[in-house]
Amino acid sequence: MNFKIFAMIFALYYLNTTIAQVDSLSPKISNSQLVDFEISKNSDLKEGILNLHSFISKQDTSLTICKDGIEYRDFILSEFFPEYYPLYYLEYHLLNILQINDTKFEVEILNKLDYEKLGNDYCFQFEANFIYNAILSKVNNKWVVDLSLRHANYQKQKTSFGNIYHLNNLNKGFYKDYKMFLKKTSKQFHLSKPNEKLNYIIGNFEIFGFPYSMSATNRYFKKFHLIVSKHNISIDKHEFSHYFFQDYSFGLFLNEGLAVYNGGSMGMTFTNFLKFVKETYIATFSDEEQKVLIEKLLMNQIEGGSFLPIYYACSGLILQEYFKKNGTEHFIELPENDWKIKPADFLSKYLEVPADKQVSYLIELLK
Repeated sequence: MNFKIFAMIFALYYLNTTIAQVDSLSPKISNSQLVDFEISKNSDLKEGILNLHSFISKQDTSLTICKDGIEYRDFILSEFFPEYYPLYYLEYHLLNILQINDTKFEVEILNKLDYEKLGNDYCFQFEANFIYNAILSKVNNKWVVDLSLRHANYQKQKTSFGNIYHLNNLNKGFYKDYKMFLKKTSKQFHLSKPNEKLNYIIGNFEIFGFPYSMSATNRYFKKFHLIVSKHNISIDKHEFSHYFFQDYSFGLFLNEGLAVYNGGSMGMTFTNFLKFVKETYIATFSDEEQKVLIEKLLMNQIEGGSFLPIYYACSGLILQEYFKKNGTEHFIELPENDWKIKPADFLSKYLEVPADKQVSYLIELLK
């Protein structure tokens, strides 16, 4: 008898401990007073909000639909649940509810980091990762999160033009520019033509339901073979450079260094981008601040704010010095073990810059 009681107590303890562990690994979810007020008036909506909570806490895709297919659904999920942070570091705040009709509501969700858990583990610190306008719909008597693209923002008919599938009308000179840039890059780096078809969307992240997102600039998403661009006047050579080198799993330093060197950044050529970074950012730092910043950069200790343009510029500058010495033709033959190399190790190994000279070497390049 005593053994049975002990077994029951142990089982309850194990169950409670397991639940606590699961909860501790789940994101924090909260409703604003406005959301609580709205669901207090509508018991049916309350069930929908509970399903929305369940979707967030468990990443339960059975509670979602997407009329545009699994590829776009998975892309939206990758933005909604950022992979670069553990899920339990994230907070999801349901801010507001807008009723569209009796069975459809728009729920505004703010996502940010839980800084109490975050501590000093990460350098990135932003007030919000994104705002997402979730569409909560009742389909076949079940509340689901509709992850379909916002069709009012783009042409529904998906068409193909050469190696690019696009959802919008492209400027007449767009594909011509693309072919010329691909030909130039392929010849310069001895690259093969990309195998994967590129999905290309013109517009901002509102197409996906994100009126605000840390990703809401022109971006290439390798996993989804997708470029989101704000315009179709000309190609974004930086993002297309990422696409051209998609078969090489370079780390951040080589990945961004190549894209900046080959395609510039922020709509500028590499030369103009360097000038912009020097005048806008570098000139504002004291000598000591520059030294500290370069030391972090060399070890790939990435931060937000003005650090990223400087990191991109320095990555491009380091590769520019490498190409002056070795040319571009055999760059893709770098040993795979070095694809994720740190800037400091690259300078030592390929440019023979001693560790104690690297900070002054980069500062000189930035003048």
